[in-house]
Amino acid sequence: MAAPDNNFLVLMTSVRYLIDSTQQLNKEEVLKASSQSNFKPFATDFQQIDRSSANYWLMIPIPHQQFQEEGYMLEFIDCHIDEIEGWLISEGDTLTYPIAGHKHPFNQRKVKHKNFIYDIPYTFTEQSEPFFLFRIQSANRPVLICKYRSLDYNFYYANLEYAALSFFYGALAILLLFNLLSFLLNKEKKYLSLAYYLAMCMLVATIEDGLGFQYLWPAVPAMNTFLEQWALAIYLFFLLSYLVQLLGLHDVFQPWKRGLFGAYLVLTVLISANIPHIQPVTGWLYILPVAVISAFCCWKAKTKDVVVILMALGCCISLFGILPKVNLLRDEAVIVVYYFNFAVFLQGMIFTFAMVYEHRRVKHEKERSQLEFIEGLKAQNEIIEHNVQVRTAEIQQQHFIISHKNEELLQAYREISHKTEALEALNKHLSLNNNSLKKNIKLLTNAHLQQQVISFTDFKTYFPTTSDCIQFLAEKKWTGDYQCKKCGHTQFHQGQKLLSHRCSKCGYDEAPTADTIFHRLHFSVLKGFYLVFHLHHISGKPNISQLAKSLDLSVNTCWRFTNKVLERKQQIEANDSWEKIIFDRQENLAEWVLSAN
Repeated sequence: MAAPDNNFLVLMTSVRYLIDSTQQLNKEEVLKASSQSNFKPFATDFQQIDRSSANYWLMIPIPHQQFQEEGYMLEFIDCHIDEIEGWLISEGDTLTYPIAGHKHPFNQRKVKHKNFIYDIPYTFTEQSEPFFLFRIQSANRPVLICKYRSLDYNFYYANLEYAALSFFYGALAILLLFNLLSFLLNKEKKYLSLAYYLAMCMLVATIEDGLGFQYLWPAVPAMNTFLEQWALAIYLFFLLSYLVQLLGLHDVFQPWKRGLFGAYLVLTVLISANIPHIQPVTGWLYILPVAVISAFCCWKAKTKDVVVILMALGCCISLFGILPKVNLLRDEAVIVVYYFNFAVFLQGMIFTFAMVYEHRRVKHEKERSQLEFIEGLKAQNEIIEHNVQVRTAEIQQQHFIISHKNEELLQAYREISHKTEALEALNKHLSLNNNSLKKNIKLLTNAHLQQQVISFTDFKTYFPTTSDCIQFLAEKKWTGDYQCKKCGHTQFHQGQKLLSHRCSKCGYDEAPTADTIFHRLHFSVLKGFYLVFHLHHISGKPNISQLAKSLDLSVNTCWRFTNKVLERKQQIEANDSWEKIIFDRQENLAEWVLSAN
């Protein structure tokens, strides 16, 4: 069924307007004859709201003579008007329409459509001159494009328009889901960047075509102002981030990323401030970075790389797609009104195809590299097998030589073992002879010491130093287990004097000379040892003067110690050893006798 041809554009040159800079005039004041004289027609058919702080009053004539059937309506194509209030005036009758716009909740509109639609419920006479009166105030510089449509045609057109937009958003949602799943499978950030970018495209598109206000935030009109100021800057930032990452320019553009975003932030603030001198150039400043990236992709396309060519095409589509968004391309045609949607859809398809192609190319290169690697491994394996065979033959030859050498070494080992056994038997025999010899030497030495009187010089052959004498006393005194004389404790450690024992419990320090004839001796223990030995072996009266001279002692010192030794000598048996004179106490003497025996 063909659509009715009841759709025509309102020429702006037929519309009269009045600018109220004070924003104080109301409908009654505007309709006065004095005020109507201030209305004037637009000079051109392309008109835009330039003054955000003023009210625009429009008188739009209703060409009812051109209506082919009953039931028409007037539609404002631009859905970004902040505030619009309308009246239908005909032969003294006035029909008031609800106030609407981006600053008012969507549900206040009489016709729930993304654009502003005003129905004409009257049938006019041939002589009547009905018209619409509108008060428009907007800060985002909307374009005034109006159309008269019949109800049948509007129903047909609205259904077709909403169906096309549903297909558009459904296709973008599929592309978004595809890239998210690709990111989860491949763990590559470029898929996630493209998903972010497609999500931002969908957000900007809902702002541009008005579906966001109709379906997503109808009760929050403040979202319109906020998103219109920031969405485009964020959209272009994600676009640049995605292109930079996919083209491998991350290191080049990384220092500029914050600067670009800051520039867009400043630019967005300037646009929202509606500065008259900046408005004409804001569109070019917005698309300049995208134009640079597009030019770079086109230049790289000379390499015949399919991915880069597709990226160049996508960037160009992005460049021309934002032209209507920044007010650089305006017309009432569908291709212009929805140019951004068409550009985003084609761009998403191209970018996704480029990503899939890139993934496929990388996969093929990986498979080819794997095949080359496998072929290389096979060649290396053949070389290794040849080397293994050569080496195996060498090892077998070496094994034969080693086996022969092992037999020789085993024979030599057996011979050495026989010789070792003979040497061990000889060493054992020599050891027995050596021990016997040592015993004989010791017996001869003791016999010599026991039976002969020797000089001090000869005596020092057996006891060279005082330390030897102290060690001899310690060995004889503590042949058994140690026991403290004060507390009976059996644990000790080294005392202050040479070879003395300090009790670990009470701290009593016992020297080797304690409880011996050398206790508190005022000359060398070595000399005392010799005096005990000499006085034990002589039978007559000792020559004190000669002993004192030979030992370099005073006569009195030598005389006192000699008397002490002689007294001890009288207490022991005549045939006892001279060493028994050393201990003073009777129990120590008994211990000494036991140890001597």
